[in-house]
Amino acid sequence: MSALSKKDLIGRKVSVLDEALADEIFGCSEPVGNKVSIGSTPFLVVGVVARGDSMLGPQNEANVYIPIRSWQNMFGTYVNNLEGSAVSREKVQETMDQAVKVLERRHRSSAQYVSLHVV
Repeated sequence: MSALSKKDLIGRKVSVLDEALADEIFGCSEPVGNKVSIGSTPFLVVGVVARGDSMLGPQNEANVYIPIRSWQNMFGTYVNNLEGSAVSREKVQETMDQAVKVLERRHRSSAQYVSLHVV
């Protein structure tokens, strides 16, 4: 999801749609540069994720990705899953393990987070 920059992660109202959702909402029109609403909040579409690019494996539902700060501002601080990317397929598990360690350190808890890698 390289369409989201570090600047976007501070809570800007930007989104990345998966291809299925982009097709459903915009049909043949270009989604990037248009807006979608999540609840009553408009989000600028800055990218589209190709089918099959989710690290969670094949998805049957349409997905929209927004910066974590935007999510927290709208829905509170509870998050039940995160999605990210690694520099290579071989580094996925290592990257996930590092992310779990960061979460445990920041939240001062252990054995609370699970990393799930679906191939």
